[in-house]
Amino acid sequence: MRKPILFFGAILFLYNVTKAQALAYTGQSEFNKSMQNAAIIEYPFTDGTTLDAINAKFKGLGYSGKDDGDYRLFKGVKLSDIGDSTYDLYFKVERKSKKEKDKAEVYFIISRGYEKFYAEAGSPDLFNNAKNYLNKLFNDVAARDLENQIAAQEDVVKKANKKMDNLTDDGKELEKKKDKLEQEIADNKDKATEQQKELDAQKQILDMLKAKRK
Repeated sequence: MRKPILFFGAILFLYNVTKAQALAYTGQSEFNKSMQNAAIIEYPFTDGTTLDAINAKFKGLGYSGKDDGDYRLFKGVKLSDIGDSTYDLYFKVERKSKKEKDKAEVYFIISRGYEKFYAEAGSPDLFNNAKNYLNKLFNDVAARDLENQIAAQEDVVKKANKKMDNLTDDGKELEKKKDKLEQEIADNKDKATEQQKELDAQKQILDMLKAKRK
């Protein structure tokens, strides 16, 4: 079983290599017309895939998100990867640009509750953890993207298989029609042979009748 496992691992490795990862950094993100410190990262995946992965990640941890303006909010989260407290986590996921539809930018801001957001100057460890979290989240987004591609390809295969089944059924019907047509041709030949005999016989009678003319 080692070879299949190694082969699958190689596929995942090559997949992640082709989707180069940028590292998270600290920047600014607007929330309710006020700029907040944010951990920011760019993923080489669509914004839809990225947001789906984030939602699935936190759903697996027992948290349901809700929309809050441009952000996806997860309230009252206890996450040791971020820190020891309970946090409200805000994720804004945007397409990088109209031309770069397959790239998404994620803005991650953290509140202690009631929209009281942390700043990097006062909480450098928290922001380091937030950036590391976004870096590691790449694997979740990559896995979601791969599953989406697999699902899409399964749909392609399903449609191709259905088309193949239809063609196979059509082929069977055509074979039946072919057999029937070949039988009709054979029957027609037999009838034509018999008819030729009948025609020859009637011609002989006609010739005999004509011979009796004076």
